[in-house]
Amino acid sequence: MAKTIIKNATLVNEGRMYESDVLVDKGRIIRIDKDISDEAAEVIDIKGQW
Repeated sequence: MAKTIIKNATLVNEGRMYESDVLVDKGRIIRIDKDISDEAAEVIDIKGQW
């Protein structure tokens, strides 16, 4: 399974909502941060999706 970057995800933590990117590798979240890039990863932009 390849790496996937989910761009512009709306995350909720402790009642707070914020927008960030999520890097998933082999089915596990390995990084949550703004502007993640990885040339080997598939990028899925979910801005505005619910």
